[in-house]
Amino acid sequence: GGGGGAAMETECDLPRSVVKRLVKQRLDALAAGAGATFSVNKEAVHAFAEAGRIFVHFLAAGANELCREGRRQTIGAKDVLGALEASGLGDLQAPLEAALEGYRRVNRERNERRYETVRKRKAAQAALDGAAASPAEAQAGQAKTPDPAAAGEAAAGEAAAGEAAAGAGAAGDGAAAGGGDGAGEAAGG
Repeated sequence: GGGGGAAMETECDLPRSVVKRLVKQRLDALAAGAGATFSVNKEAVHAFAEAGRIFVHFLAAGANELCREGRRQTIGAKDVLGALEASGLGDLQAPLEAALEGYRRVNRERNERRYETVRKRKAAQAALDGAAASPAEAQAGQAKTPDPAAAGEAAAGEAAAGEAAAGAGAAGDGAAAGGGDGAGEAAGG
């Protein structure tokens, strides 16, 4: 609020900057055809803010009364609209209904976007979970039932390695024996 002192400011005061902006917007819209500009002094801003606060309290009391008559504890928008009508301000209902419809539309669209985002996120997560499970299942399946061609290739490779090792051992033994013969020949001759 403005700097008017503790007696003028309470927790329920409307923000002076918002009130001033609202008043200026309306005055500028009214003056648009006339080409005039208006300014609003601090005392007028305070008067508008106080009038707004009083009007909200008045409307809340009327809406509360309608709510009690309906044996409900929660005031709804229909109660506020009814309070306008009951207080002789029915001409304000149409602009308020239009504003409420805009509010509902924005909320509905926001909720639809949230739902769509959550749905897409869940679908992406499910796709990731499914993709992560497939390779793991494939690896588990290969470990349990090995590919016969791969097993045959591995066995053939092991057999060839074993034959080569045996051949090298036999050749080594012969060379050692031959070497021993050669050594014996050299020693004997």
